[in-house]
Amino acid sequence: MDDDKQKRADRVCSHINWQLTEEIEEWPENMDKLLMVLPIVGCVFRVTQWDDNAGRIIDTLAMPDRVTIDNNPNNPDWARRISIDVTVTQNECIAKKMAGVWRDVEMQASETAQGEKIYNIVHMHTLADLDDGEYEEPYILTFCKDDWKLLAITPRFDKDSLVISYDPNNPDDSYL
Repeated sequence: MDDDKQKRADRVCSHINWQLTEEIEEWPENMDKLLMVLPIVGCVFRVTQWDDNAGRIIDTLAMPDRVTIDNNPNNPDWARRISIDVTVTQNECIAKKMAGVWRDVEMQASETAQGEKIYNIVHMHTLADLDDGEYEEPYILTFCKDDWKLLAITPRFDKDSLVISYDPNNPDDSYL
């Protein structure tokens, strides 16, 4: 590795370490929980994602009873579907609807022992061909688990991550 690559690698390493220890406030506490739960339960999932409400990357732990992985592939990296069950309060539900993150539809709620409304939500990370382009792109489909109403379809890609191949000599090849 040449000197420029090593310097760049060191900068990336320093930035990621800063993000994990400083920017993601819950990372150290969740790491402690993960290390305590893992030997007892045998499996724990970590969900690290951007949160628009917090305006930063957040980190949560998902216990194995809240995660469903497609069992067909031998390697979990090849799974076509990973679903994560979460519970949200009525305030969180209203905030996501008002922000336009979720569709404004009536959803079936459960009640806690204290009488608070909660909603069981499924975030399904999957591949889907929504543009009839014969290629399945990665999306997150968000459902209310109790009545299976679709709340959101979120792409797991952005324009900077797309690789577009265009051959101007091929009449069947169209440019986006």
